[in-house]
Amino acid sequence: MRSLVIVSLLLAIGHVSADDKAKPTEKCEDFFEEVECTTCDLIEKEKPELSELITLCRKCCSGVTEAAQKFDSATFQLDAKHKMWQPEIASFIDDHAPSFKKLKITYESYSRPTLIMKRKDKNNKTVSEKITISSWKSHQIADYLKDRLSQ
Repeated sequence: MRSLVIVSLLLAIGHVSADDKAKPTEKCEDFFEEVECTTCDLIEKEKPELSELITLCRKCCSGVTEAAQKFDSATFQLDAKHKMWQPEIASFIDDHAPSFKKLKITYESYSRPTLIMKRKDKNNKTVSEKITISSWKSHQIADYLKDRLSQ
């Protein structure tokens, strides 16, 4: 079923002829600008003979795996009361937060402890991701930021 969908998609946009030969284009905008890299994996799995198309797909795709994405900045937003009520949050703010130069801590009334991660996409637009971290341990917050926040 998946291979049928992929081949139908490729035929519909004119990248594959009826005999399954790839007709890759030189420009990402023609097809791969909005394609996620997981789609390239699927094409490779289902149609490995389309090597030129797969190469172009990998060159142009977006959607780097979450683990590999780095964010330019982060904001730790919370109500100040959480620092008193949650020792793990207080521990992170007091012991770990100062080591993250690109982390800003903001106190907002009624706000749950949330990390707001920001980065620029390939079109230079700001992309943000919000993660509620109320139940995280202080070392989990620090580890997450070490992995995901550029230094």
